[in-house]
Amino acid sequence: MSRRLRRIKKEAMTRLFSALPRDTRDTFIRSKVKLDYKPPENLRFKLAETKEELEQVFNLLYHSYVASGSMKPNKSEMRITPYHALPSTSILIAVLNGRVIATLSVFRMGPFGVPASKAFDVSRLLQAGIRFAEISSLTLDEAYRNDNREIIFGLLKYLYEYTTKYFGIDMKLIVIKPFRRFFYESLLLFDALENRVVKNYGFSNGATVISECLDLRTAQARYKAVYSKYPDEQNLFKYFCENKIDNFEFPERQFNMISDPVMTPELMSYFFCEKTSVLRDMSDFERSVIQGLYPQNKYRLVLNGNGSASKTPYDRMDVRLDSDCPARIVPLEKTIGISPLGVDLQVRNISYQGLLGFSSARLGDGQRFRASVEIGEQTLAHLEIKVCWQSGFGHYGFKILKSDSAWDKLVTHTLTSLTEGSKTYRG
Repeated sequence: MSRRLRRIKKEAMTRLFSALPRDTRDTFIRSKVKLDYKPPENLRFKLAETKEELEQVFNLLYHSYVASGSMKPNKSEMRITPYHALPSTSILIAVLNGRVIATLSVFRMGPFGVPASKAFDVSRLLQAGIRFAEISSLTLDEAYRNDNREIIFGLLKYLYEYTTKYFGIDMKLIVIKPFRRFFYESLLLFDALENRVVKNYGFSNGATVISECLDLRTAQARYKAVYSKYPDEQNLFKYFCENKIDNFEFPERQFNMISDPVMTPELMSYFFCEKTSVLRDMSDFERSVIQGLYPQNKYRLVLNGNGSASKTPYDRMDVRLDSDCPARIVPLEKTIGISPLGVDLQVRNISYQGLLGFSSARLGDGQRFRASVEIGEQTLAHLEIKVCWQSGFGHYGFKILKSDSAWDKLVTHTLTSLTEGSKTYRG
């Protein structure tokens, strides 16, 4: 089907679905689903890790975005954004016989924000301590768009498992063109993040878009409530939450870390300096963030060696690494309002010298605690920490006063993964 005919079909379906009652629309759309529980053996789902995989991803994105008018042509024939340089970004792919035929990117909320946060209000999520990521750039190779159920739904299942088991988030956000909302709302049970339309969305070359979200903390129960009575080929609860697919490859994890960085110094140089000018075109703020997220001694030549040095110094060697470590902290002195038995803390990023934690308890600046942190399966690290700052929304910055060998091993291992890239296994 030509792009013009597809556009006409989309416009007609949008008018039809908009006119239907919600229940009728949901039933109709769900009836059209045909799930494939056993995709072919030569179709694999994994994280993009290698130079070849990443090059195919960025080229696939380029041709899709240019064809849809969502970006302008360029000489590199790649779509690469500053978000792809972040160690907290993951790129998911479907690979058929060694060829990347579908992809999507997952941008966890961090120093850059996420693309959606530039146009939509995410303050209520931040104030509630909700960890979220934006799902972006879902793209399928043109050659496979007529028969794509095992590809698209396979990639969405992989996304569901990856974000619920490995990526450490509570909520997924998407920014989409309005006609796509019926797919996400009726099938995947997304809800509107804001009830408004944004025109001239910069991240997609001025497209008209809306924002939607899915709370992963309640998604399984919602899928079960909606889909349990559907036959297997339409039962997204069984497909997403119960069925195991052997074609999936997931990250190796020794510790409770939640990022899978792949941009080694060599890959960073190739994609962001040699093939494109993305690093050079970043703002001073963006470059300073990138420089602060990667160890100086490994990335100095790449980040400062191409005329793109930031005016903002990045002498801090205390690189912060995203984590999802439950902890218990016990006050070292009598503290008003805190039980001597301690309170729970979720450790959200770590370093040798400090950590960021989230707690529903009210802590005060300067208070000292003994912390037991679950850094891996049946593995605890023991620290003495002091509150240095607080956000007012449950986030606290701690200085580490004392640490043990388990903590030092965790941070060393995770820093090494930055320069060596992630590894996956068939799961």
